[in-house]
Order: sequence, then C-alpha cells, then structure tokens
Amino acid sequence: MSDGSGRGAVAPARGAAVRDHVTPLRVLLVVIVAAALVVAWVLTRPSGTAYRTATVAQGAAMATLDAVGTITPVQQADLTFPVAGKVGTVDVAVGQQVAAGQVLATLDPTSLQAAVVSAQATLAAAQATLASDEALQAAVATTATAAAPAAAPGTTATTTPSSGSGSAASKQEVAKLQATLVADQKQQDADATAAGAALAEATTVCTTSSTPAASPPATTAPGGTTTTSTTVGPNAGTGGASGTGGAGGSGGAGGSGGGTPQTCTEALASASASHATLVTSIATVGKDEAALATAMGLGGSSSGTGSGGTSGTGGAAPTTTVPTTTVPTTTAATHATGGGTGTSSSRTRAVTPEQLALDQADVDVAQAALATAQQHAGDANLVSPLAGTIGSVALTVGQSVTAGSPSSTPRVVVIGSGSDYEVATSVPVTSVAQVTVGQHALVTPDSSPTVLDGTVTGVGVLGTSTTSSTTYPVTIAVRSADLGQYSGASASVSIVTRSAVAVTTVPTSAVRTVGSTHLVTVVDGTTVRSVRVTIGTVGAQRTQILAGVTDGELVSLADLAAPVPTSSTTTRGGLAGLAGAGGLGGAGGLGGTGRFGGGFTRAAGG
Repeated sequence: MSDGSGRGAVAPARGAAVRDHVTPLRVLLVVIVAAALVVAWVLTRPSGTAYRTATVAQGAAMATLDAVGTITPVQQADLTFPVAGKVGTVDVAVGQQVAAGQVLATLDPTSLQAAVVSAQATLAAAQATLASDEALQAAVATTATAAAPAAAPGTTATTTPSSGSGSAASKQEVAKLQATLVADQKQQDADATAAGAALAEATTVCTTSSTPAASPPATTAPGGTTTTSTTVGPNAGTGGASGTGGAGGSGGAGGSGGGTPQTCTEALASASASHATLVTSIATVGKDEAALATAMGLGGSSSGTGSGGTSGTGGAAPTTTVPTTTVPTTTAATHATGGGTGTSSSRTRAVTPEQLALDQADVDVAQAALATAQQHAGDANLVSPLAGTIGSVALTVGQSVTAGSPSSTPRVVVIGSGSDYEVATSVPVTSVAQVTVGQHALVTPDSSPTVLDGTVTGVGVLGTSTTSSTTYPVTIAVRSADLGQYSGASASVSIVTRSAVAVTTVPTSAVRTVGSTHLVTVVDGTTVRSVRVTIGTVGAQRTQILAGVTDGELVSLADLAAPVPTSSTTTRGGLAGLAGAGGLGGAGGLGGTGRFGGGFTRAAGG
C-alpha cells in the first residue's frame, strides 16, 4: 500500500534483497565450515595426560621463617617521671617539634623542696648530737686524767684531800660557765622553735595561697626582751626569732620588713637559714657542756664541795675510775615570749664508743636521705633526651603520678628523626633455634609495597607462654628514609634461615616426598618418569637440587595450586592446533564467519 509519499513501494524491494542474500547455498557453506572446525579439533587434540612443567635451571633457594612485626623508630624515647608527685605544668602537645634538653612537663616542687628542708634539719640534728657526744667524751677523759694521783712505783702515795669548798676563782669560773650554758640552751630552744615555725610557714606558703593575717602585738618578756611572731601578709615581713631571757644570751635576728609577701622559694630559703642557725646553737651548747664538765672536774663536784682523795698503799698502783659527767641543763618554761625562765635540773650522760658509732650511723643515714631528697627535687622536670616529634602525652595539670621506669606506661613519647628503625616480632619455640643474630630478613611494611632489607639484631631468651604455645621475641634492624616519623606500623617479616645462590633448582611444587625419599617427575617428549633427587635448601618457591636432575630438563609440577616461577610451561597444547581453521572460515567469503573462526583460534591458543 502507498501513503501518497512513495514509501510503501520501497519497503517490499528492500525485504526482497535481504531474502535474496540469505540463500540456502550460503547457509550450507556456514555448516560446512563449522563441521570442519570440529573435525580439525578432534584430529589434532592430544590423547595423553596433560602436564604443567617447568625447567630445571640455575637460581636461588631461600628458606624463610615468616612472621608479623611492629615497626618502631630507633630514636624514640618513652618518658616517665622518676619521682612521684603532682603535675604542675604540661608544656607540649602531640605533633609538636621539640629539641634535645627541652623541658616537656614539670611536677609541683612544693612537697619535694619541703622534703629537702626536712632532710637538712634531720641531718643538722644528727650532726649536733654527734658533736655534743664527742665533746662530752673528751671532757670525761680530761677530768679522769686530772683526778688521777701520781705515785712512783714502790712508794706510798697519799693524796691530800681537797678542801671542803673550792677556791673562789674556781667557783666563779663554774658559775660563769653555768650561766653561759643556761643562756645558750635557752637560745637553742628559741632557735628550735623558730626553725619549726619557719618550716611550717614554708609548707603553708608553698601549698596554699597566702592570705592577709593580722600580726599579733609584740610581747615583752619578763627578762626585758621583746618577741614578735612570724606572719606572712601583703605588707608583712618575716619576724625574727625570739630573744633569750635575762640570763644574758643573745637575742634572735630581727625580722625583715617589707611590702611583698614571701614566695615559696623565699619561705624555703628562710626555713633552711633557720635550721642552719639551730645547728650553730646546738654546737655552741655542746661546747658549753664540755667546758663546764672540765671546770667542774677541776674545781670539785657540782655542789662546790670536793671529796677528799684516797691514800694509796705502798707499791700499789692507784686505781683510776672514769667518772660520769654531770652537767646542768635547763628546761624552758615559756618559750613563746622568748623571755621565759627556766629551772635547773641534772642530766647525766655516759658517752661510750658504741654511742658515738650510733651517732655516726645516724649522720650517715641523714646524709643519704638528704641526697635522695635533693635528687628527687632535681627530677621534677621531664626533659627530652633527643630532638623529634611528640608522639603522645598522657599528662594533665594536677594529676598525681607515681615514680616510673622504662617499663611503665610512658607519660610522654618523643619520636626522633632518622632512617633507623627496629621491627619487633616473635617466633614460636619450635623455630627459635633456627634464628641467630646477623641473619638476613625481608621486611614489607603494610604502608608500602617495597621490600626492605633487615638484619636480626637480637633474639630473646625469655619466652611468653599462652595456653597453646610459647614464643620468643626477635628484633630486626631496618634502614629506610621513606618510613617517616611513624611508630607502631605493622609489617610482614621473612627471616632467611638458610639460602643457596647460583645452584640447580626446581620449583618447590615439583618435589614430592614419600617417607624420606624425594622424587620429581621428568617429562621427556611423550616419556614421563619419576626420578629420585637429593635436595638442599627448601624455599617457598624454589628448592635446591644436589643430585638427580640436570639443568634444562623439564619436570612436572606436583601441586598445581602452589606458586610457580614464570618460566613454567604446559606440554599439552590443547586447542592451539586450530589456528588454521580461521582460514577455512574466511574461504566462505562471509565476514561474520571469518571473525568467528579467528576468535575461536585466539581463545584456544590462550
């Protein structure tokens, strides 16, 4: 039918041309080509078993022990405070660049410095006790020597009794020494009170904020000495030590006026100075006691009445008895005002060599404690030992920390720059005997496909046991300029336990083992035979052959799933013989048939 445009008349003509092109002859030709392809494949296919083969050739065989490790820069410092305390400052953050010797964090020095002052006071007291006992021992020896009579051998020595009372000069000397001793003992008591107050004040100033406090009024002691208490305020200075009573001792140092309150450092310095003054007072009292003991031994007893000497018998040596030294002491009644009166009492002390040894031991212990306290005060700063980048910070201001060690949880980690790294891994107890220091290792970081050469630098002897196995630590040194300042990355590790280079090798998958016998299958054209071989180093891909086959022979692979070198071949060609079938398809003159034949040939050849 025509729609008036002439299109209806054209369509039947085009359909007729298509029917004329697809003729029975052409269909027959397509069928013949397909049949020829099938016949060619049947005639050329191999009838035997197919083998995947590889060539025996020179190569390298490496036996490796595979593991997984963690990469850490060699220049990395895991830092902790060596002393316990409270964190005062944290001066760094993660990612910050720091220099060697830079302070990273500090502890609050209050308690550490107070411990130093207390240790100094303890040492001063121990030293004063030792000095006093040494002086008393010397005084006793002097008194005994002066009191011993001198008699010639074989004669009768008679000691003339001393008068009931000593000479006026001796009495005056003893009275004077007694007064001096009483005054110095009062001064010692006052200095001890001042030292205690200074230490308490330093503790208060260093631990809490200073608050204004009203100064108590000055007190006039009965002896006429004015005492001012110590206060710390916005406009108050430090009061001096209280003066002594009317016995004649020297008064304490006056307070320092001023307009600014004491800082922690100033308060600690003041406490240290007070303790130094106390040490001097204690030493002075010891000297006074020794002097008085000597004077009393020369002038008679403490009551001023001397006892008569004993007469010696003819020819007999006099018996000398070391007397016990009795020295007066005072107990202050009221030291708060500095002018309190004291009452006299007797204090008897017998100093023995054993006591002096104990005194010296106390001094030694106190000196060691002071050295420790000073060391702790110096350890209040956490200092970076190297230049690098802050990797982690586990500190906050005000946090209480304990004394740490390298094995403790690090408070700050500093990662240094450089190209030296360590890989920490572990091997099972069944394989640790194969690993030795100096062995070559291959390290593949997870962050990079590059295989790095490493060297085993350490094999641990302390294992880590679990319910299923025991492993031992192994350290591998690696150098790389591309890893950067990153720590903790994982890596695959292959430790080369044995290696053989430039030897006859076959793919490891070509060797099969029956008991203790090793066999390979040699393919020679259409002939296949099993050959017994002697193997050397067995690697993951290639195995060293010591005897049995020679270079150039073809061996069949026993395990098709195992890794095979790229030189392996397949002896069975499969559909490779159909390469000429494409020409037969092209002879029909059909473009589609020719394309089909060629495509089939490429698939078979591949």
